[in-house]
Amino acid sequence: MPQHDYSTIADSALNEPVTWPSLRDWQEHLLSNMLRTSLAIGSLLAMGNIMWGAWVNNVQLIQLAVAGCACLCAVTLVKGITHEVRATAFVLLLAATGTTMLLLAGVFGLLWLGAVPLVAALVLNRPAALGTAVLISLASFGLGWWNGVELTAQMVMHPDSFWTLLGLSYLGISLFVVKWSASLLRNVELVIKQSSRVQQKLQQDALYDNLTGLPNRQSLQNRLGNALTHAYEDISQVALLFIDLDNFKDVNDSHGHSLGDELLKLVALRLNQTVRIQDTVARPGGDEFVVLLTGLPLGKPGVEMALAEAERLRQMMLEPFDTSLGPYTTSISVGVTVPPQTRISQSMDMMREADIAMYEAKSKGRNRVVLFETAMQTRLQARLALERDLAVALEKNQLVAVVQSQFDANNQMAGAEMLIRWKHPEHGFISPAEFIPLAEQTGLIGPIGEWMLEQACQLIKQLQERGMDCPISVNVSPKQFNHAGFTRKLLSMVASYRVLPEYLVLEVTESVFIGDISQTTHTMNTLTAVGFRFSMDDFGTGYSSLSYLKRLPLHELKIDRSFVINLPFDNNDVAIVKMIISMAATLDLQVVAEGVETAEQAQFLRQQGCHSLQGYYFSKPMSPEEWLNDARSLIWN
Repeated sequence: MPQHDYSTIADSALNEPVTWPSLRDWQEHLLSNMLRTSLAIGSLLAMGNIMWGAWVNNVQLIQLAVAGCACLCAVTLVKGITHEVRATAFVLLLAATGTTMLLLAGVFGLLWLGAVPLVAALVLNRPAALGTAVLISLASFGLGWWNGVELTAQMVMHPDSFWTLLGLSYLGISLFVVKWSASLLRNVELVIKQSSRVQQKLQQDALYDNLTGLPNRQSLQNRLGNALTHAYEDISQVALLFIDLDNFKDVNDSHGHSLGDELLKLVALRLNQTVRIQDTVARPGGDEFVVLLTGLPLGKPGVEMALAEAERLRQMMLEPFDTSLGPYTTSISVGVTVPPQTRISQSMDMMREADIAMYEAKSKGRNRVVLFETAMQTRLQARLALERDLAVALEKNQLVAVVQSQFDANNQMAGAEMLIRWKHPEHGFISPAEFIPLAEQTGLIGPIGEWMLEQACQLIKQLQERGMDCPISVNVSPKQFNHAGFTRKLLSMVASYRVLPEYLVLEVTESVFIGDISQTTHTMNTLTAVGFRFSMDDFGTGYSSLSYLKRLPLHELKIDRSFVINLPFDNNDVAIVKMIISMAATLDLQVVAEGVETAEQAQFLRQQGCHSLQGYYFSKPMSPEEWLNDARSLIWN
């Protein structure tokens, strides 16, 4: 099967460069216009001279008119003559005509001769023009002197001086004209070169990404169309790999756009160095890259090759990048599409399908390769509809805060967690596990998170007004916590509600420590110094590191419900829970177990030394009003 380097195939439409003419092209164009104009005017003058010659019976005038017109026609109309020959012939013809007019018409002939150096300078080179000016000055005026042309009354008195002065004057004027023409040509050449550079820059910007130098979306679509055409001819397949960097926004938010741009260039370089020579790497925009694979075999083998290449790229992206701030590790989500039939019209469909598959990879946890399936489009449409609804859920009071109590070993209320629910007008209650990731991806987590913190502050204020002390835990998204203005907004909020910070427990997940750990630590230390307490939620399910536990100002660990649900019958879960509780005791941390739903689970956890328990076995989540009424008899002071 023949292989093609589709990166060298001309991009249709925009990829045809607009070539600006060179100086020689400009001179040829100017000469052509001069010749056509001279032929039109010369033909009229020749006809007039012929008629006048016939009237006065001047055969010489008729012969000169016919000869001049014939020469001008030959120079203008004959094909295959080089520019130098045509220009030289035209200049000589002008000189001959001017000399003839000088002999026949006197001073009027000087006007015609005055144009000769200008034309020579414009259509020939500078030395040729200077030589023409000198030769014409010497020859024409020598001829005029030899024939004793009567020009003016002054010439009769001092003919020698007159001709000398006239020749020198003409020569000086001619030299000035040549110099001016040379400057004009230099300016023309500069304009042409500058225009050519501008055009090249515009063409580069139109087809290539300024940051990475990769083909942009327009260029990719052109190349994809060409690849589909050749695939149809070669009976082969093409594939698209849609690549998106995972958590790239966190890079810009935490380290600035300079590091983000640096990372994008490093990713582009690695992709270009990894793919086959006949394949194309493009950057449609943002943190998205596309790889166009060509020359794949038909059917299942082609699909397998595309998936294998995508997996190879995914693994290579896991290797740290050497940035200016040190090694940086990221991952990619890859959507793959390999159309079963090759049609030129599939280019837009392939882009859409690969994009959908990439979003499917994102929704499944990132850092994976997903092949497009038709059902994905339906799920994506539902997801997009949910995103649109979520954008207005806060404004329409569809988000609901609920409270679930936490109990100590003596069955006394030790605290409570405020949770969020979405009461959708059509779909009913939607789980936070479904819409919180959407909020994080769309940037809505910021206002939603602030709303939850305000609800927690209101509840704490109501408790304080009733003389009840109970810490309220609230989840804080990593994106929300790592935002530059988080600390300032939180401090302003507790001051506005006049609540004590020590009663607000901020629950963070282990993913909050991905990225700039030093900045995260600084933020936590700042808030801890004010009185806030921190709880690590879903401990053991993320990027656990004992070094984090040692360095961070944590107050408690929360055992994820996935380790609790099978207690005490699953030996692995038993071992994990025992280890977490033992480690927490060593580090002087409180332990809260969530998802407790049976008496056996509660008994086992209490026996192991778990400080607080939370789950449906003790209490279901309820509205803040219901919880306040229930808490009167349970809260310990």
